[in-house]
Amino acid sequence: MQTLFFPSLQVLELTGMTELKGWWKGVEAIESTNDSESTSSSEIVGAGRQYDDHHQLSMQFCNLSKLIIQNCPKLKFLPHCPKVEVLTLTGTNERLSVLKMATTTASCSVSGRAELKLKELTMDNVEDQLMSLPKQCLHQLSSLTVEWDGKLVNTKSLGEAFAALSYSLRRLKFSYCLNLRSISQGLEHLTKLEKLEFFECEVFDVSVNEQPTTSKEGDEMMPWKAFKTNLRFLLFSRLSKMVSLPSGLQHLTNLRCLLLMLNLEFREIPEWISCLSSLEELQLIDCPKLTYLPEGLSKLISLNSLIIIECPELTERCRRPNGLDCPKFHHVPIVIVKDSW
Repeated sequence: MQTLFFPSLQVLELTGMTELKGWWKGVEAIESTNDSESTSSSEIVGAGRQYDDHHQLSMQFCNLSKLIIQNCPKLKFLPHCPKVEVLTLTGTNERLSVLKMATTTASCSVSGRAELKLKELTMDNVEDQLMSLPKQCLHQLSSLTVEWDGKLVNTKSLGEAFAALSYSLRRLKFSYCLNLRSISQGLEHLTKLEKLEFFECEVFDVSVNEQPTTSKEGDEMMPWKAFKTNLRFLLFSRLSKMVSLPSGLQHLTNLRCLLLMLNLEFREIPEWISCLSSLEELQLIDCPKLTYLPEGLSKLISLNSLIIIECPELTERCRRPNGLDCPKFHHVPIVIVKDSW
């Protein structure tokens, strides 16, 4: 007889539970049995079967829709969660896999076999976890956050997974990916993307691999052209190597909002910013080496909000009515210029 585990539970969050290993008494014993070199294979199989038969088939979070697990490094076992739509896994044990939650012989499935229909996913081991998921689990995924992933160096290896997300993914964020260096390959599949964010990726220089090129191959490698139709929101924040905007941004003629925040080495907004013909909001926050605005800003007739905060070299040039750069944004109805927050 099957027993549903907390049948009314819809949201579960486990954070900073550094000693938590599982959900059932006896799991630790089974795990230690599996890890023991002196234990016979028949004993291991027997323990595993007992665990599977009694727990995996009977214990399920049958109505859980949101699951957050952060900084629980010893947690290896969790009941099946066949209806989870919002999932966060960061700072977890490698054995706690998304794949284990992906399918189950759940009685709450009419067909007897339920598959995850993820809509929002946050993870810190994207190359292993995302690539291991069955493609049918990704068809409804609209938001992906890659957070604290120290293994991720470039996005080339994610091309296959991103291809599976090409029709569904609307939001992509890279946060605290401290070794990320390049996005020149892989992201070109995400043609439906509407929101793209980069935060605290300290070795990532967004312009290195996106310089102008006459090579057809090099041009196709730029992900920005793939975003031309649908990308609306773009954030670059705390990128310590960023000095200018990548030239590929010229293709983003439907971009509505561009935010540059806490980029301490950022020095220049290029004249081709005039190509961003649909831009409605531009925020420049704590970019101390940015010293002037380009003439091209005056051609952004859709711009209705300009915010400049903690950009000391720029502030005086943009103070109305007599700042030197004021004529470049005289058509903008909302202008906020402040020395500090």
